[in-house]
Amino acid sequence: MATIDTIRASIAKLIPELNNTSSSSIVTRISQTFAAVIDTILLNISNSETVIETSARTNRVAGAQYYIDMALAFQYGDPLVIVDQATFRYGYSTIDPSKQIVKQVAVSANVKAAEVNVSACTQDSNGNNKLLTDEQSTALHDYLQQLAPLGIGINVLTPETISTITATKLYIRYNQSYSLPAIKQSVKDALVSTQGMLIGYNGVYVNDIETALGAIDGVRDAYFDTLTYDSGTAPTNGVITPASVFFNFDAKLIDLSLVQFDAV
Repeated sequence: MATIDTIRASIAKLIPELNNTSSSSIVTRISQTFAAVIDTILLNISNSETVIETSARTNRVAGAQYYIDMALAFQYGDPLVIVDQATFRYGYSTIDPSKQIVKQVAVSANVKAAEVNVSACTQDSNGNNKLLTDEQSTALHDYLQQLAPLGIGINVLTPETISTITATKLYIRYNQSYSLPAIKQSVKDALVSTQGMLIGYNGVYVNDIETALGAIDGVRDAYFDTLTYDSGTAPTNGVITPASVFFNFDAKLIDLSLVQFDAV
């Protein structure tokens, strides 16, 4: 033990005549007794530092992506348990995607108040975004608060409604050699997929939507006529920023009532 040598050296400085290096001497025995206790304490401190360092490196909780990942992993109705004894990390004993109800997340922070604001929504069986119920919102809050670092408050924000994107018309020009029913289904699928994007607070470009539709096999190009959202708001510099953070396309766009298909 390194500690016993330190103790013996200290005693020798104070009482030189007790500097007996014999393994059976009283000085050696006293040193061994205290050394064993001190070494145990130092070992525990070292192990604790390792656990803390490992936990800090593993659970990076400073960025928005941490809270986004945690919210998407939320399993409604399941309790958290310790899944890593080395870092005391919490999680679920069994991962069940069928219970992961959160489909989109946006995160902001109030640094001064040490709070993280989380907006989240779920989706119905048709891929349309829908609000969390009060019970779901409360359960998500309690879950995130357990995973937040000490001193950080969590607010789960629930908008009053999901924003709606509509247009006077959506024009789709397609290659006449392609099947129109197949083109229609692909356009519908693309619209549903687009409204399921994680847009956060950054908004979405109208041109990105048109480009995605234009990339469908057989489609030549696509463009909206007079696209609006949130009851008549026009995009700013081509960017849609829904007041509720999340959006659905007008049902008449999804069912293709407002879509005009032209063969070329």
